[in-house]
Amino acid sequence: MGGMSAAQPIAPALPPVNQTPSLVIDLDVVERNATRMAAAVNARGISLRPHVKTHKSVRLAHMQVEAGARGVTVGTLGEAETMVAGGVDDVFIAYPLWVSGDRVERLRSLHDKARQLSVGFDSIEGARRLADAVKGSRGRLRVLVEVDPGNGRTGVLPAAITDLVRAAGEAGLDVVGAFTHGGHAYRGADAVAGAAADEVAVLAAADQALRAAGITPAGIRQLVGLG
Repeated sequence: MGGMSAAQPIAPALPPVNQTPSLVIDLDVVERNATRMAAAVNARGISLRPHVKTHKSVRLAHMQVEAGARGVTVGTLGEAETMVAGGVDDVFIAYPLWVSGDRVERLRSLHDKARQLSVGFDSIEGARRLADAVKGSRGRLRVLVEVDPGNGRTGVLPAAITDLVRAAGEAGLDVVGAFTHGGHAYRGADAVAGAAADEVAVLAAADQALRAAGITPAGIRQLVGLG
C-alpha cells in the first residue's frame, strides 16, 4: 500500500448539515437539467412552462426561465401569487379555478400584476365566475379548457368543448387553447405509455373542437406539467 496516493474525495465537501431531515440541492445539476429541457422543447417549436409543484421555489423558477422556459405552471391561486410576487410574471394555473369569496379580489389583483396570466376552466359556470372576477381589470383573462384524458379527475370530454368555449368567449374570456393532465400515469411504469397516448388523443380532439368554435388553439403547443 505504500506506493498508493491518499484517496481523493469523489465530490466536493458539503457544509455541515446540523438538522435532519434536510434538503440538499446541487444547483449545477438543476441548471444543467433546466437548460437541457428548455433546449429540447424549444427546438421542437414548443413553449415550455414547467410545473413548479415539485420545488415550489421562486429562485428555481427563475433559473428555469433564465434557461429558456417561457413561464411556469402552478396548481393553485396561492402558488401563482407567490410566483408573481417573486418576479415570475408569466404564470399558468393548470387547474379549473373556482372563484368565490376572497379569491375574486385575489384573482383580479393577480391579473393586474402579472405580465401574462392564464387559468384553467372546465365548466360554463366556472368560466362566468372567472370573467366576473376580472371585470374592470386591465384586459380579458386568458383561459384554457381542461380536457379529461380518461382519469376522471377534472376536465371535460372533447365532445363538450365547442359549446363550452363559445360560452366562455361570450362571457368575456380569451380562450387560447386546451390542456390535459394524464394523472393515471402515476399508477406505475406500465401505465405511462398508455396515459401519454390518451393525452395526445384528447388534445388532438380538443384542437379540432376549438377550431370548430373559431379558435386557433395557441395553448395546444404549450408543454406543461413537468414537475
